[in-house]
Amino acid sequence: MNLERCKELLSLGSEYSYNDIIKSYRNLCKVHHPDVGGCADKFSEITSAKNILTEALESSDLCNKPESSTCSLCSGSKITLKFCTDCGGKGSIVKIAKHNGIPKREKSSCARCHSTGKEFRGCLVCNKNEHLSREDIENYILRFKY
Repeated sequence: MNLERCKELLSLGSEYSYNDIIKSYRNLCKVHHPDVGGCADKFSEITSAKNILTEALESSDLCNKPESSTCSLCSGSKITLKFCTDCGGKGSIVKIAKHNGIPKREKSSCARCHSTGKEFRGCLVCNKNEHLSREDIENYILRFKY
């Protein structure tokens, strides 16, 4: 299936974004999905068109990405937030310790995330191999403080 046919199936114009593809795909799924009475062949054709267009868009973004464009994942901050791997995003760690032979639950603050439940990590798209500086993290936090 060529790109023109894919754009036609998803009712897209000559210029489109990833969000346009997904929005059109979801709208068409509401009508053509087999679970809602649609045709399975038509649904698989729409799904193939979405996959082809998103892959083409991603490969063109990676090959022709201008230096001044901002990353879609981190919005140019080079930082992403993830749940802390030690506490699972809870901010505290529960340990079972024995006192005089009796098991007791002890709750302590997470040292890795400083009880926030979140970890700062480098962006996987635009900052793969760089180490985050303290200044990068502080600037990221200040963006959302006010």
